[in-house]
Amino acid sequence: MVLAERNCKNLKAGIVSLYKAWNSLRRSVCWKKKVVGSIAVLEVTYNKTRRTWHPHLNVLIEGEYFPFAELNLAWEKATDGEGRTTHIQQANEGTIRELLKYTLKVADRDESGNLQLVLDEPRSMDEFLSAVYGVRLVRSYGTFRGLKVADEETPEEEECPDCGSKCIVDVGPIQHSQLTFDFEKEIWRVTSGPTKRDRALHLVRRAAPRFSTSPRSIAVAVEARRQRTHYERAVSQMFTQREVA
Repeated sequence: MVLAERNCKNLKAGIVSLYKAWNSLRRSVCWKKKVVGSIAVLEVTYNKTRRTWHPHLNVLIEGEYFPFAELNLAWEKATDGEGRTTHIQQANEGTIRELLKYTLKVADRDESGNLQLVLDEPRSMDEFLSAVYGVRLVRSYGTFRGLKVADEETPEEEECPDCGSKCIVDVGPIQHSQLTFDFEKEIWRVTSGPTKRDRALHLVRRAAPRFSTSPRSIAVAVEARRQRTHYERAVSQMFTQREVA
């Protein structure tokens, strides 16, 4: 389904209003009776002619059949009469892909089928980035919350090339000299595990304070290094003169 409010001039205020109405809808009696889980994805479009924003939610729900007219009434109530439901249909295999692409969509096709940038003005781009900063664009609820999805890049799904085990053990920090490459199976192998000294150094490095990168700190560091170089040169010359004498 697609849930939307009227276009707005201020995008940040429009997003806040949209999520406020969405939370109100989720807490309504009719929603709780029909829906057991949902994924809501924020999409934002821009009207260049009127210079207005249209934030709306693309939502995938799991549950009972939700009549369009009933959903419209519930959404209008949640938005205090400012909202309207623009679309609702049965989900298919490509629904998730369609939902997630909205978070990264930078172009859209015009009436002629040509790709046009959605935000091609610096002012509108700046307002968009400022408005969505820190906002969760994808939100999951109910049966979709904390859903575990198999990912070929996660360590839990990797298998040992020798025995097929999926049990992953963290052996700690490893130096490059402790690794060898198995060209036959194209994997790295640990020839010797980390020692107590390696683990201690790793903990010290993690606990060490991070250095500031401000212009003033950089200037102080450069001056300190310059003075240290002069000091080392003076000491070296002193010992050289002593050896000559």
